[in-house]
Amino acid sequence: LASLIDLMPTILDIVGIPINEAAQGRSLLPAITEGVRTRRDVHFFYGMKTLEWKYISEGEQLFDLRVDPHEQANVITKSRDVGQAMARELAEHTARRIEERERNGWGGDGGSVELSDEERAQLRALGYLE
Repeated sequence: LASLIDLMPTILDIVGIPINEAAQGRSLLPAITEGVRTRRDVHFFYGMKTLEWKYISEGEQLFDLRVDPHEQANVITKSRDVGQAMARELAEHTARRIEERERNGWGGDGGSVELSDEERAQLRALGYLE
């Protein structure tokens, strides 16, 4: 299991630059070079995934990846205990991340940015602005 937040620590590890303690991700280099599993789960904004299960909070969905790797059958009613445990873990993880952001001053709306006419035109050409 890997997440995009693992990319930066992995690249830093490969080139031999120390990884900042505040980095949320983990180096995947041990997984690449030694086959060592570096994560037991991956959290994302609206759910989490382990090797065995995938839980999505929106619409409360749970998939047993061992028998349903293509996530076709929602088994939330059959495996309510697993879904509830994953929902709790996701809520705790989210609360820790929010607390960490506030503690480190990463919260807020990100501020505002003034764009030049050229930058606006570039963003419009890419479909980000109308």
